[in-house]
Amino acid sequence: MDSSEAPSTTRSSTDIEKNAQAEGQASGTDSLSPQTEPKEEVQQATALQLVLVMTVAITSVLVIGLDQTIVATAIPRITDEFKGLDKVSWYGSSYFLTSAAMTPAWGKLFRYIPLKTAYLAAFFVFELGSLICGVAPNADALIVGRAIAGLGVGGMLTGCLMMITYAMPPATRPMGFSSVVTGYGIAAALGPLIGGAFTEHVSWRWCFYINLPIGVLTLAAIIFVPKLEAAKTQPATIKEIILQLDLVGASLLMGAIVAIILALQYAGQTLPWGSATVIGLLVGFFLIIAAFCAWQVYLGEKAVLVPRLMKTYPLWANATWQFFFSGAYFISLYYLPLYFQSVSGVSPGESGVRNLPLVLAVCLVSIPAGKVQGMWPSSIVWFKTLFGALVIITCALFYTMDENTSTGQWIGFQILGGAAWASAWQCAMLTVQRDQEPADLPIATSTISLTQFLGGAIGVSIAQMLFNNRLLSSLAESAPDIDTAVVLHTGATELRNVFSPEDVPRVVSAYLAGLHWVWIFVTVFASIGWVLSLLDYVYMRDLLRAPAGGKESGKSAEPVIAH
Repeated sequence: MDSSEAPSTTRSSTDIEKNAQAEGQASGTDSLSPQTEPKEEVQQATALQLVLVMTVAITSVLVIGLDQTIVATAIPRITDEFKGLDKVSWYGSSYFLTSAAMTPAWGKLFRYIPLKTAYLAAFFVFELGSLICGVAPNADALIVGRAIAGLGVGGMLTGCLMMITYAMPPATRPMGFSSVVTGYGIAAALGPLIGGAFTEHVSWRWCFYINLPIGVLTLAAIIFVPKLEAAKTQPATIKEIILQLDLVGASLLMGAIVAIILALQYAGQTLPWGSATVIGLLVGFFLIIAAFCAWQVYLGEKAVLVPRLMKTYPLWANATWQFFFSGAYFISLYYLPLYFQSVSGVSPGESGVRNLPLVLAVCLVSIPAGKVQGMWPSSIVWFKTLFGALVIITCALFYTMDENTSTGQWIGFQILGGAAWASAWQCAMLTVQRDQEPADLPIATSTISLTQFLGGAIGVSIAQMLFNNRLLSSLAESAPDIDTAVVLHTGATELRNVFSPEDVPRVVSAYLAGLHWVWIFVTVFASIGWVLSLLDYVYMRDLLRAPAGGKESGKSAEPVIAH
């Protein structure tokens, strides 16, 4: 597809909004419920189109997965060069922050701009951010680069998922999504290894430069992707498109996330919890969130989070699920290398090798899990309960790791977690993709992606706050003679070079105490998502009690209990 495919006629933004509302009212709000299958009004993609689409989708998640996991093993070395643990959370949070805030805007763009054009825009933004990270002279520049890369990632992820949605019929989409998750798993498996090798033998900067040549493969594939007949755009002028993006809402959301991240960064570390700055940031967070919610209601169909869709149980329930379980995964992905490098004392390369069980399990389990869920879609509610419980058990097992944890234990814990996360992730995306009307698919997909990134941004920030606070308090209790400022400004890989042999065990013990708080938080974080998912059974019960042939657009009331 190219820009020439966009319709030449235009309508006012009011017409667009009314049209979207009419689509929802025509079938009723309940048309978004599990009983409704997306209407396939056009012919599916040809075999050649499907091959090209899957090439783009898989290479996209390869570069995204590599970018997300390759940094984890480099962070300790980055802290050695730029100094300070206080900005570690921003290396991940800035990336997730912009991804979360702008993903809905990308979802809107895919409604009005040809899919290929919008995807290419997101791709070039991501590559620019990667280049800035590679040449960053200080921590602040690195954080800015990560934020810019995050802007593009939201569009790339939503775009490749939309390509699969438009190219494949509902019956085969689970395999398409599973292939994407597998591609991510492969990249995630290679990420720690490549990142460790670059960090140890070349430079951590190549963890970002590597995105440039890999991106060329994605660019080559997307250029040859032909027009997908199902990916129709709605006619709109540039002004109308900008109005539909809700940049005010995205800015409010970004401001709220920045406020809470800053509050968590300052609290208990550089400022006391009761300081005016911390309290002001927390109050500001709640006020901005309130303003954001009011703005969303006011905008209606043009909002970042469309109220018409968000008030339906299937979408908000699966968005909540994705928030908690993706957040738990990203926290684990960031702190497992820190455990291996600080507590176990291994090199960045070795820590990457030790991370392989987690990401390889994600890779190997994704396709079988997607196939099983596709075969029994009415049982996904049970899958969520099972896989969510396994994630919680994994996080609790991470808490038990210390200096004496055996190789078999940390390998087994990660395999269990990787299998559980690979299965749990697909539950939300598969059900939301199936249950939405075709016109709402871009927004619904971007909403799930938003909550995934949001879970990472907020989760990693809270984990960093807990880690630093517990690290400092533990040092004050067991090693009051050690300068805490030196500990905070020393990277995990340099602990044994900076401190004396007598002090190293005490510093490592403080690191382990901080990690224990992180694992407690991750366990609670995942548990909240799992408990909320139990509402699915209430929703299922109501569906079973609903009279047949109700107002579900004349469809039978046979429940698809996939939530």
